[in-house]
Amino acid sequence: MKGYKIYDEDFWWIEDCPCEVGETYESVVDKDWQHGDNEFKFCEHFDAIFVGRRLSPKLRIFEVKALGNVRHEHMRESTNKIKILRELQLEDFIEIDTNYSKLYAFLKYKNTPYSWNDFIKSSYAPIRELAVEFGNTYVRWKLINDKSCMVRAAVARFGSNLQRWLLINDQNHEVRRNVARYGTHKQRLRLVNDENKEVRRAVIDSDDGRLFDKMITDSCYEIRAEIARRGNRHHRDILAHDNNPRVLRVVFRCGNVEQQDYIARNCSDKNVIMEIMEYGNDYHIDMAKRNAPCLFKGVLLDG
Repeated sequence: MKGYKIYDEDFWWIEDCPCEVGETYESVVDKDWQHGDNEFKFCEHFDAIFVGRRLSPKLRIFEVKALGNVRHEHMRESTNKIKILRELQLEDFIEIDTNYSKLYAFLKYKNTPYSWNDFIKSSYAPIRELAVEFGNTYVRWKLINDKSCMVRAAVARFGSNLQRWLLINDQNHEVRRNVARYGTHKQRLRLVNDENKEVRRAVIDSDDGRLFDKMITDSCYEIRAEIARRGNRHHRDILAHDNNPRVLRVVFRCGNVEQQDYIARNCSDKNVIMEIMEYGNDYHIDMAKRNAPCLFKGVLLDG
């Protein structure tokens, strides 16, 4: 069986085996050939080599031949004996004539029969998404209103701030999340009250601290915990009174002595007590024991 295998730009192997054209490589597996860790992986179908792997024109693609046993698994194949036949060239990618072969050839070689319009008009959304990533401003303007949310999300990531402003109210949260993640402070400010918590998490993860005051009462405990971790004393003073134990654990771990004292005196959750026992001093542990003796005893019994 023939197939395809990818190597990096330095002619080094990806995953499992070296590469020298004309050479044959064989691995040692058990007699029943049951999931050997040192099998050689390849793909019978060209486009499958890019499933779960980022396309890059720096990759080198070779035609290989399986000479041993072959096992099919999740769009890829494995064999215990493989021969490296040749490195594919432009004419090979043109002849293969698949979505990925055409885009790869277009990105790697200067003189191809393709243009950006071929990929803008592709019926396959992942190709249009890659066109946004590798393309220019013209490509992104053409695809800014694409029917696929992942294509629009790519525009929000790789496009300009003007394009992100046009996508800031997109109906899909993945698009808005990329606006928050890759946009400006003003764009994140517009998204602090977004209905989707993943968008708001992207806001706080990408923020430099200027939005902490606005988001410190957010309904998502993960956002409040992030503010407790990255914020200042003022933020942790407020969050020391939070009702979520996961937030309190972060405050105790990152806070000052006064904040730790307050949490130890008022703890009512075994996970917070565990945090106190790990990061607190003898005074904090004694305070937690007095405040919640039953919970404290339960933690000791659990562990």
